[in-house]
Amino acid sequence: VRRDPVTNEVIFIETLVQNISALKTSGIDFGTYYSHPLFGGRMNWNLDATRVISYQEFPFQEDKTQSIQDNGVLGFPEWKAVLRARYTLQDWRFDWSARYISSMLRVSNESFASNPTSITPVRTGSRTYSDVKVAYSFPKSGWQAYVGINNLFDRDPPVNQFGTTFGSGLYDGIGRSYFAGFNYRFL
Repeated sequence: VRRDPVTNEVIFIETLVQNISALKTSGIDFGTYYSHPLFGGRMNWNLDATRVISYQEFPFQEDKTQSIQDNGVLGFPEWKAVLRARYTLQDWRFDWSARYISSMLRVSNESFASNPTSITPVRTGSRTYSDVKVAYSFPKSGWQAYVGINNLFDRDPPVNQFGTTFGSGLYDGIGRSYFAGFNYRFL
């Protein structure tokens, strides 16, 4: 900080950008896909899931013995998955998806370890959101019309999670929502 020698007011602040932290993570991502004919149409199934084994932050690289384990705390679920089902019949398409987020601690792992019998809601509880969409493609035109509903069953986020911060942003803070629109594909 530089100050004016006469008035002692701040006239300039000099800062340096430094990368002094590190992150180490491990986990397993997997996906499975299956497709088969069904009632004259085609059924597609797809599951994508992530299992986080470790999400370790090192706030200062000078001391690599100091780390914070974020895995399983708010914003860092151990499991996330999306299951999708799509049925197509001629020019119609029907989509359903379920988004899953595992339960998370509302406090740090260190805080929970020091007081595992806390009576306040320490965990968020897991959440599953279902979304649906129906689309019709107009033959030989390139146009498609669609309608859908996100959060079909109007699942609320956990108590005191509003979907507006980093940790609670994984949850649907709006509730059930509807949408409609058109797509055009150039032929």
